[in-house]
Parts: sequence; C-alpha cells; structure tokens
Amino acid sequence: MWLAGQWTDYELLDCGRGEKLERRTGLPVVMWDERLTTVAADKAMIEAGIRRERRKDYVDKIAAALILQGYLDRRSHGQTEKED
Repeated sequence: MWLAGQWTDYELLDCGRGEKLERRTGLPVVMWDERLTTVAADKAMIEAGIRRERRKDYVDKIAAALILQGYLDRRSHGQTEKED
C-alpha cells in the first residue's frame, strides 16, 4: 500500500506472487513491506558516522538486516503472518 493506505497498480499486480510461490514450493511465504528500510539503513549509517562514499557499499546489507529483524520481532511477539 501507499504510505497513505491505498494500493498502487504495481502492488495489485504483485499480490498474487506470494500465493503462487507458496503453491509452487509448498513453503509459507511472508509478504513484507520494505519501502522505508533503505531510508532507515541510510539514516543509521549517517548516525554511525559512515562516510557517504562508503554507505553505498553497505546500504542493501543493512536494509536486509532491518527487514529480517522486523520479521523476527513480529514473530517473537506472537503475531502470525495472516493476522496483518
């Protein structure tokens, strides 16, 4: 969804991909909103004093870590994927 709470055309097209992947693999698929993780990763690096020219080397790794941590935090609080 947009940050304003409305679905974009791209997201509507993407909705079926998780279900299709679940059917193909037999594994549960969790859809996760990752739009702001790059911003959060960049902000964390700025706060840590990482120079601009070095940030691009780390931004995707840090963003991935933030996504994983958010998922793990949600699971540790007993929330399941279908409750959202």
